[in-house]
Amino acid sequence: MTNFAQRLESAMDKKHITLSKLAGLTGIAKSSISQYLSGQNIPRDLKLEIIADKLSVSADWLKNGGGDSGTNSSFKFPAKIKVSQAARCMHKSENFVRNGIEKGIFPFGSVQKFSSKRTFYISPVQFCEYVGKEVFTQFFNN
Repeated sequence: MTNFAQRLESAMDKKHITLSKLAGLTGIAKSSISQYLSGQNIPRDLKLEIIADKLSVSADWLKNGGGDSGTNSSFKFPAKIKVSQAARCMHKSENFVRNGIEKGIFPFGSVQKFSSKRTFYISPVQFCEYVGKEVFTQFFNN
């Protein structure tokens, strides 16, 4: 394979993952993934690692074609993050995190309101970017 876009497409085909599904798995916008596939853009390191993780390939292979296509990284993203986990990672209360998400202060989450019930969603990608990779990996990979 000669370039990132071709390696990305190959890895997606191998795992039978569509553009939409990869967007859902990674929290990266479909438009961004489309740009990666067309060769217009290459993701920054954090997003590259997220994509590599979800496709079960190494970030080095995906970016540079180096090594083999197998995963050689211990950096794994959780499928989802609970408010309680985010609060512990940030050393804050759950109410602090919920209020921040509801008020739009935190860029990593959203809330769905159904009558009196609220459901919170926290994007692992955006949360990692917010707290920093070192903090995130220390908390979620131990």
